Amino acid sequence: MGVAPFEVEVAITSRRVIVRGDLDLATSPQLAAALEILLRDGGSSVSVDMAAVSFIDSVALSVLVDASNRLAATGGRIRVVHPSRSTTRLLQLTGLSARFAAGHPDGRS
Repeated sequence: MGVAPFEVEVAITSRRVIVRGDLDLATSPQLAAALEILLRDGGSSVSVDMAAVSFIDSVALSVLVDASNRLAATGGRIRVVHPSRSTTRLLQLTGLSARFAAGHPDGRS
């Protein structure tokens, strides 16, 4: 079985980043760059759709935490929407689920 291709898509008008594939040391810089586009653009919230994330490590988590800290400093917030099973597990194990309001946009987990 091969490694899932990695993709990051930025939807500027909806302030959403869509991530697909393994999110790790090698791919985290792409996530950071996508988030940076939205952070520089202003606004108070960013959503990160992680439904198609097959793996996430601590480096990727630190990218999300950094973006969260930067938004919080200006009264903003980052949300993880449609988290994959691996994303949900990591956020729960690290106690960060509430910080990212991880779940479905309508409030379901």
